[in-house]
Amino acid sequence: MKSRLIVLILAFGALTGASAEAGREIRGVWLRPPDDPERIGVLLDEIAGAGFNAVFVETFYHGFTISATSPVPVRPEFKGRDILRQFINEGHARGLQVHAWVEVFYWEVQTEKYPQFPRSPLLVEHPEWVLRLKGGRETWECEPAHRFANPAHPEVQRFLVGYFEHLLKDYAIDGLNLDYIRYPAGKEDAGYDAFTLRKFVSEKGFDPSNLSPGTSPEWIEWAQWREGQVAELVRQVRRMQQRVRPDALLSADVFPGYYAEGRYTRNFTFQDFETWLKEGLLDAVIPMAYSGTLAGIRREVSETTRRAPASVKVLPGLAMNRRQKDAYSGAGHPPMAEQIALVRHMNLPGHVVFCHQWILDSEEGWEAFQKAYPANEAGKIRSVTPPERHSTTPSQD
Repeated sequence: MKSRLIVLILAFGALTGASAEAGREIRGVWLRPPDDPERIGVLLDEIAGAGFNAVFVETFYHGFTISATSPVPVRPEFKGRDILRQFINEGHARGLQVHAWVEVFYWEVQTEKYPQFPRSPLLVEHPEWVLRLKGGRETWECEPAHRFANPAHPEVQRFLVGYFEHLLKDYAIDGLNLDYIRYPAGKEDAGYDAFTLRKFVSEKGFDPSNLSPGTSPEWIEWAQWREGQVAELVRQVRRMQQRVRPDALLSADVFPGYYAEGRYTRNFTFQDFETWLKEGLLDAVIPMAYSGTLAGIRREVSETTRRAPASVKVLPGLAMNRRQKDAYSGAGHPPMAEQIALVRHMNLPGHVVFCHQWILDSEEGWEAFQKAYPANEAGKIRSVTPPERHSTTPSQD
């Protein structure tokens, strides 16, 4: 029965992939810039040749940017280069949309554990912006190696909105993709720095420091308040994007199991994306459907589609099954052609694949997409109108 279902799904996917619907299908892939910028053209040739039509370029990660001028420091290996503009120019020349993928609240790797990564000046200059666990502990004790900025701090929010406005004003990006738009994922909840506690007490009138996760009214109020801090940033970004570049696609990556997996009691990401969707704050939502089975992927995607209004694109994030096995790659993923066929069977407008590096580290490789995208030309999608260019010169220091 299972094999018959897979055959039916693949057949349906092939039919829709070759139809006029494919002309509107978003076929995206997340990617981190290569260490050697001279390889960008080769990389984009491979991506376009495999049938993709959109790249989600990691633009803000580990507290650095790949744009040339910005309130955010440029990644040390790219100083003197405008890597984001290079991706846009070369991507558009190949018919690819280019979305700026930004890690919103994840600002630093635990450099003591991973000394190959540079420490961002952002949290050195602003230690008051660091998010804390109980007892002032670091968030990497909750989500390994991840140091987060504080979603509840208004200066963090202003800084991020200003940076995102810079990207939308000065670069012809086709979209802004919000990742890590949440609190840390782990067994503990965060938000116990002195600033956050003072802010909450002033607004709600009680100290949440000694509350334990559960169903008490006080705990629910404390959890919902933190959800509200994340939602407030999404609101600010949406207002700015509508004013500056309403034609750019605003998307966010979300954990689809937030509501089903113990909201407030076991899942402490405080990522209430249903509220964002109800308020019309996004153009697209990307559920990270990384289950190891087709049934699990369907369930994860359905958790999102039933909450999304018709005006919002649901673009499932699909994980490539790579050779290297670790905490991030999980126990494995179904063949990519089957995942894509499932998404098409659910009548969704596209998908985004995680990620370029995993494709290179997989048995399936680029051939998986050449099979799933039989009509490459039909997959091309129009880029949005570029903004008026501002004078931007690469840093020379």
